[in-house]
Amino acid sequence: SGLPVWEHDPVTDLGPIIHVVDLEQLGDTMVVCDVRWYLDGRSGSDAYRAGHIPGAVFVDLDAHLAGPPRAAAGRHPLPEPTDFADALGGLGIRPDDPVVAYDDVGGMVAGRLVWMLRILGQPAALLDGGLDAWAGPLATGETKPTPVDCPARSWPDSALVDIDQAAGWIDRGILLDARSSERYRGDTEPVDSRAGHIPGALSAPFADNLSVDGRFRSTDQLRERYATLGVADAGETVVYCGSGVSACHDLLAMEHAGLGRGRLYPGSWSQWSASDRPAIVGPGPADTDLPGRSLRPGTDPRFGRGPRAARVLAGMLDAAAWVGCRLPAPLAHALAVVGGNLEWALRPAKRRQLAENLAHAIGEAPRAAATRRLVRREVVNEAHRSVDLLWSLGSPEEFLATVELDGLDHVHQAVDRGRGVVLAGPHMGGWELATSIPREILELPTTAVVSDDWLAWAIEHSRVGAGLKLMYDTDTPLRAVRRLEAGEALLMISDNALGHQSKILRVRLLDGTVALPRGITRLSRLCQSPIVSFYVLPLGPRRWRASFDKPIDPPARRGGDAAEQEVLQQVADRWSAVIRRHPEHWWANFEIPWEPEK
Repeated sequence: SGLPVWEHDPVTDLGPIIHVVDLEQLGDTMVVCDVRWYLDGRSGSDAYRAGHIPGAVFVDLDAHLAGPPRAAAGRHPLPEPTDFADALGGLGIRPDDPVVAYDDVGGMVAGRLVWMLRILGQPAALLDGGLDAWAGPLATGETKPTPVDCPARSWPDSALVDIDQAAGWIDRGILLDARSSERYRGDTEPVDSRAGHIPGALSAPFADNLSVDGRFRSTDQLRERYATLGVADAGETVVYCGSGVSACHDLLAMEHAGLGRGRLYPGSWSQWSASDRPAIVGPGPADTDLPGRSLRPGTDPRFGRGPRAARVLAGMLDAAAWVGCRLPAPLAHALAVVGGNLEWALRPAKRRQLAENLAHAIGEAPRAAATRRLVRREVVNEAHRSVDLLWSLGSPEEFLATVELDGLDHVHQAVDRGRGVVLAGPHMGGWELATSIPREILELPTTAVVSDDWLAWAIEHSRVGAGLKLMYDTDTPLRAVRRLEAGEALLMISDNALGHQSKILRVRLLDGTVALPRGITRLSRLCQSPIVSFYVLPLGPRRWRASFDKPIDPPARRGGDAAEQEVLQQVADRWSAVIRRHPEHWWANFEIPWEPEK
């Protein structure tokens, strides 16, 4: 399994917040907008020209996302629909173009564009983590968009309130102030004419939507945050800030948390403070002490297809494990070999595929006598592996007591860096047993990325019972990123590119060039997680050794494809070495598009 693949259309499913992994997946299908602007007067356009995401167009808050400032309407009133349409057209944005916006201040500014587009029915999302989340190279200068026609669309009344509605909103719903607690209390007011807040408003600083790393908190945490403010339905909530910009951050956070869409008071404090309406100075509700970023355990069973068959197989495997672990190891292995030979006699295509791949490990032709002998040895070894897998599931304590660990300190070295670790192995030896090595051995939470098929579903309960978290290779890549960001280990078997053709890199393996899934290096680069290659090889019946190589440094965050390929080649070189030493344990019965080594 490589980087998990998509099961959904990420454009039509575009939520208000997008992770950089998703943005890289979407590529040229999105219009990317750089919306940098600074309250202290620094130039956002200068920052854009100095370095921006390649292809991004610069969006000016004052020129494109706001009308002329005036006391009666605030510092950043919404532009007239025709003016906003002209601005979008000049930026090359059509009404149905999906848009991703970012800044470098946690989304405080870029959220305004995203919110404006979303209330008009246009797909738009805020890049989680902003420019800092982008791991690729930056472009300099300017991207000149091609102007397009964009019709004017009226601002929907259901998304807005005016100053009179804001004044009376506490009688019908919740009014939130997205500014800092200091500005809410009136301790300081660096911009507007008066300090304080609107009577009845609750303090909800937009910055509290973010965790310490500048990314959005989990949806569970966001729901908890807004629940403490009394928000169960954002449709009954109005948000304001200084000038109607950072309030959009709270509105997007509530929508992201599944609370629906709230309303914006565009004039915000800049309009209110310029009027003769009352202002309250003083403390508001106590700040919510939210926990750090957490992850959902992800242990819900996934029976996407063939659930009945998987349940039946699970029962059969449990019974086989119970019986198998009570048989003497030599007898269990002998019975497994008989069954394995019968199975393989009925699968000639798999035998031919295995022969073609193993031939590259020993430098012989697929039909050579040495290759045929090697295939027969691997068929026997596969039978031994299968029965030992059942034994490890049925007697996990015995497995723990007998498995030998070589190089475990390498894993600890990688983990000590604090960015998680990618454990990457080929289909070598007891690779299925590797997913049964529980957290008690690795001493850190471990998620195994496994195939989304009925065999994996059938033994899911056993793997979870062994202390593993599971993720299927059809899951969104975001789940894998979150695991690594939490400092966990991600275990992946990554020498099979089948189904990952759009996400591959070509590297040298054994005596040829092959396509390998780039998932391990992409995750390593994005999260700056070291890669540790591993192998699980037999020492005898029910005796195994798990070996972990020295950590490989992650690709440079802005190194792009070239950096990922260099690191993936290091991984492939280590795999080549162990496959050449133990070709009889390489379970390569899948198609590998070999190219002769140049």
